[in-house]
Amino acid sequence: MLQNYPQLKKIIQYVVIFIVFIYLIIFLINYIKTYSFGSITVKTDGKNTITIIPENYLGTSKKPTTAGKVLRASKILRIKAGVYIVTVRSGVHATSKEITITSRKGNVITLDLPSSNGLIDAVGNINSTSFSVSNEHLLYLDQVSNKINDINKNDQLLPFKDQTSYKTLQWANPNYGIAQDNGGLFHVISQSDSRDLSLPSNILFTKPYESPPQLSLAANKEIYVLNGTTLYAGAEGGVFKTIGSEKRGVLLLGGANKLATIYRSSDKSTTGSDPSTLTVIDLSGKTIVKNVYATSARWSPSGKFIAISSNGFGKIYDDSLNVIATIPTNSISNFSWLDDSTLYYSSGNMLWKFITGSKAASTIYTAPSSQAITSLSSNQDNSYLYFSMEGTNSDAKNVSIYKIPLNKQTINKQITDSQAFLPWLVGRCIFTLTNFNKPTIQFYDPFPEDNCPDKGRVFLQQKNIDPSLFNYSSTPLTPSLPGN
Repeated sequence: MLQNYPQLKKIIQYVVIFIVFIYLIIFLINYIKTYSFGSITVKTDGKNTITIIPENYLGTSKKPTTAGKVLRASKILRIKAGVYIVTVRSGVHATSKEITITSRKGNVITLDLPSSNGLIDAVGNINSTSFSVSNEHLLYLDQVSNKINDINKNDQLLPFKDQTSYKTLQWANPNYGIAQDNGGLFHVISQSDSRDLSLPSNILFTKPYESPPQLSLAANKEIYVLNGTTLYAGAEGGVFKTIGSEKRGVLLLGGANKLATIYRSSDKSTTGSDPSTLTVIDLSGKTIVKNVYATSARWSPSGKFIAISSNGFGKIYDDSLNVIATIPTNSISNFSWLDDSTLYYSSGNMLWKFITGSKAASTIYTAPSSQAITSLSSNQDNSYLYFSMEGTNSDAKNVSIYKIPLNKQTINKQITDSQAFLPWLVGRCIFTLTNFNKPTIQFYDPFPEDNCPDKGRVFLQQKNIDPSLFNYSSTPLTPSLPGN
């Protein structure tokens, strides 16, 4: 029949050839893809949002808010070989992991969200800029008075024995810290007392209000000093030796038996004639340099690893500056290592836990969006993770400290709820909370006839908080009032 319509026959032949040609092209493309593409399947519980973005995406000029592909759970996605960050989210919960996609191979991973948004326990309404937690004391540097205060094991809020004003305070451990006073002089802070820092005469700073040396304290109590352009290392009372020199403005980060320095170029660049660098110097003076832009960093307790944050995802390096893992979160700050394998950090109003072995991170607490987490520290036996948090604008009262149980300890939510109402003024009684060991309402009032404990109980009842949960204790410190 088609013989009677030669033109139609020719058209059909062309169409068939075209279709075959298209199929051949598609087959060829898919075949070529097998040499540069792999696949990923993500399994997760519930109807969670799954995204995947290239590990180096945040280092490009593209906006990270538009980055990545949204996946469906248990569905196969073909993707170009490379390193990616996979994130599963649902509400305030999130889990992220670094994944390497290999050519012509399938990758199946399971990412389950944390079971709950971690319950937190109130510790105190205290304007801390730096704090340290032992079994018997919580010492903190007050950001208003610039003096050290103490919450002891009996939950008494007291001024520290040394009432010098300090501008910085860094800790090696709960029993050894170094503070710098307003004149630039350095002092050793213990849990009960303070003394002048003993350093060799060639680096000892004795001229208040002149340019002091830069000092960094490691977890093993080693002290690193940049005095002029010379870098020194040693321990208090011992010999300090020169380990290098530095003419640029750098940040010192002391680690066990090694020092890291961070140099940030004005344009944040890691190339060109003046690149940003991360440098590690050991006690023999051996130096390793890597072109890295870092905003903050923290050595693990042993000095085996160093975690850094930058303008992209965080990284963990070994002490030879080899990349060990990508921390699959951006905008990181406030690192706190529990040990060499477990790292806690904050990102905005979220607290995360990262395990170096699995290269996975999960949220452990998400604060209200109006609040910012400002510092982290574990206590002496690693049973709690302590963190400070402040509000913003009209929500700001003062910086408060909280703790998250790491061993499934019980939490009384009423105690934490009470911290949201404090500190407060009732008549002439100023109330604040401490909860180092026992929840305690601290009251300040030089007039005993005001009967502040009873006023405190009535105040809590009005806020639907059981007043019998608390002890009541007089403090000589004047708590900051809301809005301060």
